[in-house]
Order: sequence, then C-alpha cells, then structure tokens
Amino acid sequence: MKKKLVILLVIMSFLVTFAFAGCSSNSAQNNTSAPKTSENVSSNTANNSTNTNSSTATSTSLTQEEKDGLLYSVEEEKLARDVYLDLYNKWGLNVFKNISSAEQRHMDAVRGLLEKFNVPDPTIDEGVGVFKNQKIQKLYDELTAEGSKSVVDALIVGAKIEEIDMIDLNKELNATNNKDIKSVYESLIAGSKNHLRAFVSNLKKYGVDYKPQFLSQEQFDEIINGTNSKGNGPAGNNGSTGYNSTNTNSNTTASNSGTNTTSNNTSSNNETNTNLENVSSNTANNSTNTNSSTATSTSLTQEEKDGLLYSVEEEKLARDVYLDLYNKWGLNVFKNISSAEQRHMDAVRGLLEKFNVPDPTIDEGVGVFKNQKIQKLYDELTAEGSKSVVDALIVGAKIEEIDMIDLNKELNATNNKDIKSVYESLIAGSKNHLRAFVSNLKKYGVDYKPQFLSQEQFDEIINGTNSKGNGPKRGG
Repeated sequence: MKKKLVILLVIMSFLVTFAFAGCSSNSAQNNTSAPKTSENVSSNTANNSTNTNSSTATSTSLTQEEKDGLLYSVEEEKLARDVYLDLYNKWGLNVFKNISSAEQRHMDAVRGLLEKFNVPDPTIDEGVGVFKNQKIQKLYDELTAEGSKSVVDALIVGAKIEEIDMIDLNKELNATNNKDIKSVYESLIAGSKNHLRAFVSNLKKYGVDYKPQFLSQEQFDEIINGTNSKGNGPAGNNGSTGYNSTNTNSNTTASNSGTNTTSNNTSSNNETNTNLENVSSNTANNSTNTNSSTATSTSLTQEEKDGLLYSVEEEKLARDVYLDLYNKWGLNVFKNISSAEQRHMDAVRGLLEKFNVPDPTIDEGVGVFKNQKIQKLYDELTAEGSKSVVDALIVGAKIEEIDMIDLNKELNATNNKDIKSVYESLIAGSKNHLRAFVSNLKKYGVDYKPQFLSQEQFDEIINGTNSKGNGPKRGG
C-alpha cells in the first residue's frame, strides 16, 4: 500500500510539472504573437499611408522651438506696426505710415505660417497696442513713450525696432530647417533692412548720424550701404545684443533740408535700453553675416514677375468678392475666408516687396483692378453671387478652384524657393477654403460638382487627401 502511494505521488508530481511546462509554453507563444499583431498593424499602416505634400502640415510638423518662434515673431511684427501707427498719429511723418503698412504685410506673412501649421494666432482680436506676450507689451509701452518725446526720438525708436527685429528673426532663422519658415524669415529680414535704411535716411534730414544700438558697426554699414555678406543675417554687437551706449548726437550735413532739433542722446533712456537688451537677449551669439534676402527684380525672370503680379490681383479678387458677398448675405464663411485671402494677398505682396516689383494693388479700393481680365471676372462673379445664397457659395467654390489651378501653373513655372513656398502655402489655403464652401453648400442641400478640377482631384481635396504632384491642373 505504501509502495502504491509513493508511485501515485510520483505520477501526480510529474503531471503537475508537465502542466506548468505547458502553461509556460502557451504563455510564451501568446507573448510572441502580440508583437506580430502590432507589427502587422504597423506594416499595414505603412503600406496604406499615402504621400501628402507639405501644404497640409499640422502643428506637430514643427518643433516647440519653431512654434514659439512663430508666436513671438507675429507679436514682434505687430509691435512694429502698432508703434509706427502711434508715431504716425503723433508726428504725421509718412515714413511711419508707409512702414506700418509694410509691417502689416510682415505680420500677415507670419500669420500665414500659423494658419498653415495650425498654430493658434495670439494677435487675433487684439487691438493696437495690446499683446499676449507681456515682455512685448512692456516694450511697446516703453517705445511709444520714448517716441513721443520728439520727432528725432521717434525715428530713433524706428531704427532700434528694425535692428532688434533683424537680430531676433536671425535667431529664429538659424533655429529652423523648415523651408517655408526660413523663406518668410528671410523676406522679413530683407524688409527690415529697407526700413532701417529709411529711418537712418530720415534722421539725416534732422542732422542726426544714427549709430547702431545692437548691430556691429560693420553689419550696420553693410546694410546701410546696400551690401550684404553671405551668411544668415546679423547678430548683435560683438556677438551679443547688449545696448551700445554711444551717444547719437553727432551732426552731419542733412541730405535734404530739414528742421534742426535737439541733439539726440540715447543715454538718457537707460530704463528703455535695458529692456531692449532683455528683449534681444535670446538672439544668436554668432553668425554676423547677412543672408541673400536682399534680392532685386533682376533676380526673377519676366515670367516669374508676371506670375506674382497676376497672383496678387487674383488673391485681391477673392478677398473683394468675399467681402461683397458677406455684405450681401451675412454668411460668416465669407467674412472668415476674406480675412484669409487678405493674408494670402499680403504674402504675395511680401514677395513683390522683396524682389522690388511694383505692387499693382497699392491704393486700389475694393473691386478695382489693374488687370482688366481680373476686373471683368470680378464684375461677373459678384453679379452671379448676388442672385442667391447658393449662387454666392458656388462662386466661392469656383474662385478656389480657379485659384489653385492658376497658382499651380505659376508654381511649375518657377524654381525660386521663396516663390514656390508662398504658392504652396496659398494652394493649401485654397484647399481649406474649397472644403468650407462645399460643406456650406451641403447645408443648403447642394452637392457641388467641380467646374474646373477633375472629379478625382476634387475628391482628393474634399476628403483631405493630397496627390503627390505640385497641385491640381484643369480637369479634362
């Protein structure tokens, strides 16, 4: 009996050991099968993913540093615009009026990037002199106070702003490899060089020989003399952006006759200068060269110039038609997209300014165009859109189709990276606008059919997918 019990216990022990071994084996099999499932999902995702172009970028396409740079830059451009508006209202000098308009274009160029990468715009609904960034708010308050003392102080404030702007933009330029962002920053730096020259020239009319506060003398001279070295833009004096306390009261013979005023001594503004230094303290410590953003109209072919001239009026057409249709029907879609078209228009204006091509839209009111082909199209579209709300929305969809086709034609006709970047951004915006109009038409029971794009191109846009090429061409 005892022998049988021992045999039974041995058998039971063997069975228990076998059972545990089988359980471990199953567990191991299960553990290896799970990764295979994940691997299949990844494989399917990779196989099924379609290539999209850069124009459908999201905020996740950017680093946090790039996003922060855009957010700071748009408020810094707004600061320049707002200070110049204030100083124009105070002193009535056209240099402030003209450059405030240019700063609006610069601001809208950065806004275009925020829109493209789905980064919330901190300047929306903020009035003149109001900023989300409290550092910029404080700087605005100090600069407007300083510029209110005299005409000379106002012009010096303008020159300071442009120096700081170039340094900060150069910092952001060096911090990104994104070609769209780099293109805009380069264009803005080119504009700031022009503005600095204008303020320095105006100071000479008042007998003031402006000395750089943040740039080195060499960098400053290169900009003022219109020569540029090969690097990525100016950094601060001696590799920093510390305040240069040299007094700027040395007088020169005015290039044009002007009223003599009290000599300019910037050392009296120590508190303002300290804060200016703080604003610029994050700039790069190196890279004293300037970039290639001082292009001239001779850098472009005639076809590229003609393309820019046509595009800026075509963007104005879209803006003006949508303004008219908003006033007629009160639909917010027209109000919202007209604001976006203003930004598109200003992005092309930025290229015209960069390449010194005269802007045909300057001083032209709503519905007025230099190009008679566009003038005729405007007249026809506004008449069509005035018939009914549905007709108005259909006009909007048509405009966006035409805009994409024309922009794609210009995109394919240039190798200039700055122009290509802007056109790609505008095409991306037009896709968004087309989706918005089609969505609104569905609310009225209308299933919009493409008028100019092929059905396949249209479906890709509406479904949010993008083809691999350079944008849509006319459908057959």
